[in-house]
Amino acid sequence: MKYCMVNEIKPERLAEYTDAHRNPWEELLTCLKEAGTQQEFIFMLENKALVFIECDDIDVYLEKFGRSEVGKRWLAKMADFIAVSPFANESGEAVEHAEGLELVFDLNAQLEDPRALSRR
Repeated sequence: MKYCMVNEIKPERLAEYTDAHRNPWEELLTCLKEAGTQQEFIFMLENKALVFIECDDIDVYLEKFGRSEVGKRWLAKMADFIAVSPFANESGEAVEHAEGLELVFDLNAQLEDPRALSRR
């Protein structure tokens, strides 16, 4: 499954946020894979981080990542940079369920079946 979330970054911490993601800890990368992440991208639009995650189940991913020591340290670090996030609360603790953006267009799925998204 593919998921998309938006984090609102504190404008004064934007450079630190992007630097942390351009230069992630090696153990973070390993932890994300072990939590079930197949692929992840982050695009920036002003102070909005658009996070695209591909994994089998976002709730399983959040639980595994959020309970890991590396995940806890990373989320605590990111809590200082993020104003609003669907991944963690204001203390940087992982949430149990994250609400993502609603998918309304999928080129390949709709080429196969034009009504693919209307049934969701």
